[in-house]
Amino acid sequence: LYRIWDRNAGSSKSKLWLSRVAVAAIASLTYWATLNTEIGFYLTMNPFALLVFWWLRQEIAAGGEGWLGWVGRRSYSIYLVHIVAATLIQKFSFSYSFPPLEFAAFAFVLSLGFYEAVERPSHRLARRMFQRFNPVVATTG
Repeated sequence: LYRIWDRNAGSSKSKLWLSRVAVAAIASLTYWATLNTEIGFYLTMNPFALLVFWWLRQEIAAGGEGWLGWVGRRSYSIYLVHIVAATLIQKFSFSYSFPPLEFAAFAFVLSLGFYEAVERPSHRLARRMFQRFNPVVATTG
C-alpha cells in the first residue's frame, strides 16, 4: 500500500484538487455517519486517517504552498482567536444569531492581527534564543 502511495505522490494540480475535494467530502460523510448511525469514531477515523495520510503526501510532493500554506501558517492564531471573536460578537451584537460566514471572516481578521502582533514575533524570538543557547546547531544548519 505504501508503494502505491509513494508511486502516486507526484501529483498534478488537478489531481491535488481532486484529492482535497475527496477528503472534504469523505470527512463530511464520516462525520454524518458517526452522528446518525451506529458507526462510531473508531470505525470512521482510522480509514479517514489513511486517506489524510495519502492526501498530505500529495500536498508535500506538490511542493508550493500557495494560499493554503499562507492560511495554514496562521491556523494556530485562528484556533486561539475564534473564541475571542465569538465572545466579542455575543457581547456587542444586538442579535443572538450571527451569520457563520461573517463570524468566520471576523475571526480570520482578528487572527491576522494576532499573528502579526504576537505569534510571528514570538517565532522570531524563539529562533534567536535557540541560536543563542545552541550555537553549534545554529551554525551547522
